[in-house]
Amino acid sequence: MPIPLSPGAIDSRGRLLISLVPRDSWFNPLAILEVASGRVTQFGASPLNDHTTAAWLPDGRIATTEQGLRAALWKFTPEAR
Repeated sequence: MPIPLSPGAIDSRGRLLISLVPRDSWFNPLAILEVASGRVTQFGASPLNDHTTAAWLPDGRIATTEQGLRAALWKFTPEAR
């Protein structure tokens, strides 16, 4: 899945914020890729959200866009006359 990186996706320590594409989920959790070692650490708030872009803030925190899932199931039946 082509998910573009944001301009602030890499910090001065060589950590890259990436969106994962797991085999067992429809959703894309956020992770940190340590470029030098190749180590990936997944994190995120809700497992039912997509994280499509992320950026490091100057104080070391992370800002991300998160798109959640909200759905409703309706069943329509004819009225009795």
